[in-house]
Amino acid sequence: MSKNIVNFLRTKTLTYLVGAVLMFSPLFVSGQAQLPFTMTEEALNDASICRVTSECGYSWNGGVQLSKNEKLGCGGWNWDDKTLRIIVAGHPDSIYFSTSQTSGTLGATDVEWYLKESSDGVNFDTLVSTNKAQDYAVKLSPTTKYIDIVYSGNLAGYIKNLRITPIYKLMIVSDRNVLREEFLRAGTPIEVNEQPTKDCHTFRGWDMEIPSVMPESDLTLTAQFDIIKYTSHFKVSNPELGVEVADFDKVFDCGTAVSVENPSQTGYSFDGWEPELPEIVSAEMEGATYTAKWTHTLYTLTI
Repeated sequence: MSKNIVNFLRTKTLTYLVGAVLMFSPLFVSGQAQLPFTMTEEALNDASICRVTSECGYSWNGGVQLSKNEKLGCGGWNWDDKTLRIIVAGHPDSIYFSTSQTSGTLGATDVEWYLKESSDGVNFDTLVSTNKAQDYAVKLSPTTKYIDIVYSGNLAGYIKNLRITPIYKLMIVSDRNVLREEFLRAGTPIEVNEQPTKDCHTFRGWDMEIPSVMPESDLTLTAQFDIIKYTSHFKVSNPELGVEVADFDKVFDCGTAVSVENPSQTGYSFDGWEPELPEIVSAEMEGATYTAKWTHTLYTLTI
């Protein structure tokens, strides 16, 4: 049956939630971390789907490594696609698996294997298209969430030794802007040379101690800043006029609006500062002196 019309055929699914386990297979190094994922078996035709029973010889062996008798179906499908969909929880680096099919009268060119990846489960890119049953080690995009292993043929198709290795996202963030984003394997040395800048602030460091190597989890480093402050002196007293209001210093945050309470003394009116205060706090206010201007209040005495 043509692959172009498989979406119109009836679909049945079996779902297995698989946790992270250690693999023991000639293809893989035991003890390496792997990515948790969900496996869904779909028959895009009317053929029966293998159940987790002796019907098709299913055996999970406590993990995601498939046993010798585990396969995508119980028999031939007359060229209808059989799909093992893998939904990834995390960022995949590579997928490893082995494929095989039972022997029969048909040659190797009479079967087809496909490996496809997608970030949304709708639009898929084909990574592998072959008629050979073999071992695969295929690089994946870190944004991949859906992986389809598709088999077409008149022979029973087998998948075994399935494993997905993870990578983890490192993000460097400053003032809500992403300075750098990359994906690293666990154990990869981490180098952070960024020196973030922010107006009216000084860079204080990161929100956490940076590990020497990438952990087995995503890592976000967020820049921390201290606001720059400026101190100005305000000369208020004026002995010659008899103004006895105390002088004072005031600390301002850079980039904020300048606000100073007007001084007052009975018998005098406050006429502003010399020089005139700016509207926004800037570096020119550091150490600057602003002097109060006063005018004697005159009263009319009528006799």
